[in-house]
Amino acid sequence: MSSTQAISPISTTTRNTAINQDLESILRQACQVPAVRDFQLKHAADLVNGRDLFLVISPGMGKTLVIHAPLLVAHHRKESGIALIIVPTKLLAEQQADVATKRGLFALAINEDTVQDAYYKGRNLFQELVKASGIRAAIMSPQMLQSSNLSSLIDDVTFRALVRWFLIDEIHLADEDSGDWKAAYLPLKYMRQRLRPSTIWAGFTGTATRSATTRITSALGFPHDYVNARYSVDRPQIKYIVRFLQYSISTNDFFDIAFLIPPTASSSDDIPRTFIFCESIELGWRVMTFLTSLLPPTFPNRKEVVLLYNALMPKSYRQRFMKEIVGGPSLRIGVCTETCTYGLDAPNIRRVVTFTLAPSHEALKQRLSRGGRDGLPAEAYSFAPTWVRDVPPQSIKTAQAREDAERRAKLPSVVRQWYNSSPSFCSRRADLEYFDEEMGLPREVCCSSHQPEPEQSEHAALNSYWHEKFLDARVGSEVRVPLPRSDGTYKPLEPGMRESLLAMLHTWRRHTWMRIRGHRLDMLASQFLPASILTRVVEKAHICTTLENLRAVMGWLHFDVHGSSLFAFLKEVLEGFGDILKERVKEEDGDDSEGDRESKEATLALPSLRVRILPPATQSNTMVPAKRVRSDSVMNQGQHSEKRTARVI
Repeated sequence: MSSTQAISPISTTTRNTAINQDLESILRQACQVPAVRDFQLKHAADLVNGRDLFLVISPGMGKTLVIHAPLLVAHHRKESGIALIIVPTKLLAEQQADVATKRGLFALAINEDTVQDAYYKGRNLFQELVKASGIRAAIMSPQMLQSSNLSSLIDDVTFRALVRWFLIDEIHLADEDSGDWKAAYLPLKYMRQRLRPSTIWAGFTGTATRSATTRITSALGFPHDYVNARYSVDRPQIKYIVRFLQYSISTNDFFDIAFLIPPTASSSDDIPRTFIFCESIELGWRVMTFLTSLLPPTFPNRKEVVLLYNALMPKSYRQRFMKEIVGGPSLRIGVCTETCTYGLDAPNIRRVVTFTLAPSHEALKQRLSRGGRDGLPAEAYSFAPTWVRDVPPQSIKTAQAREDAERRAKLPSVVRQWYNSSPSFCSRRADLEYFDEEMGLPREVCCSSHQPEPEQSEHAALNSYWHEKFLDARVGSEVRVPLPRSDGTYKPLEPGMRESLLAMLHTWRRHTWMRIRGHRLDMLASQFLPASILTRVVEKAHICTTLENLRAVMGWLHFDVHGSSLFAFLKEVLEGFGDILKERVKEEDGDDSEGDRESKEATLALPSLRVRILPPATQSNTMVPAKRVRSDSVMNQGQHSEKRTARVI
């Protein structure tokens, strides 16, 4: 059976039987919702009646209720059974488990973290799943399903008899060519042979084309009589705003998104709740640091307004983050990685920003759909590098222009259409046609091609304001604080020495940060002491003969507290390098009268690490001898250790 339809309002025809009325009552009570949508009731009934289902509906429309529906009904009837629910990430597994638990179900998020945490508390999640009574939900990634523990459970006849539902969320990933999703999802087809024929299968997604649906259902072995339910994937309350980056993202300044912090903001209430997606934690940290720098020092809870969110954060941090972004007094901007594409269900997000190209249009759609889940208007910004912009063929004359054209040619057509939108073919139309839908009548709120204002003018003015303010501050700073001159104590370092010093400074930073960070697990060592400052110290090391000189070179926020420790460290390293240079002069003069070479080895004991300066091997005076500076360090916490060896030429 196949059904393809637009989302309709709650109808009386769907609810005109006592069975459906009972089903609606159970779902409303368990899920604590004032009403159940028509599609939710219809396909909940499909699963309760034992029919396989493939459901495509826009992200944020409430498909989780359909996933839980057969379990809630069975729980209401005091039946027994297990549902294996497959999700792509541990974040989504934890979120689904929390929601299911609030609805009265016994639900376990099973991943490496939860299994390990339970083990240290004397618990075994796999045994709890088996021994519990009633309806149970085990929520996990496809990779976890293939683990030895789960595999041995599924091999057990008694356990297989308990598995009544096999439910796959974000099932479109079985057809996702970017990343490792496809390789993880396709092996789910083997569960057809491992589970009992009576097991009910269902797949759910907000981003699958018709052709992808055919490929996925065939690959995963859906029977011919499954319910193929397809609804609109449009999010009409979201305005799509497409822009090309005007500034590089390789720096620490991101003026393309400076508009997110209004200069007139006096409290967090003046900043819309926002998610920003970045391709890496490192980029996210730089974005967070920049946006925080736009807030004045007197801003209330300044360090809590913009925070990182990713899968590496402890569960307690992630839970606090979600609580704060939904209803907290301070947090307004969450800077996320691509792992948060799934599992970020905060209802009141007004802005979503994708700061780098998504790996696929499906991933872009999922990210942009994080906004407006409460049904209220939201804005979705997608930025692209300038090489994505289409240009007339006659303008492609330089080598760089030809390279850009080759890169554009490799992009999927929907990606090029999305970013190169126009009033005649806008981003929303590109999205809908990709998902086999008609654009329909003109919309009051659509995209930046049809309604560029007020965002275009307002944001351009705000970005320009912040850019000029930063330039003025930097020029003024350069005029007011000239760098001191070298007093000749240290010589400028050679390239190899600079490389070694930079490595040792990174080690010092890491050890110092681990010692003082306390509960601030969301902050990186580079946030405590940026790499750009370390690079400047290396370049100007010969100037740093006094504590005040080092202060002037660094311009570091935490210098008053940690500057003395760093200066002592740097002084010992530079004196060691000075000994090497002096020894080299002696060799070049043929002075080797100090005795046995091994007696000349010097060892410097430095804070948190040891630097050994080894004498050169015997070589001809026509060749500059090579030295080695070795830093052996032991982490201040745990039993981890590392050794770093750098060569000084």
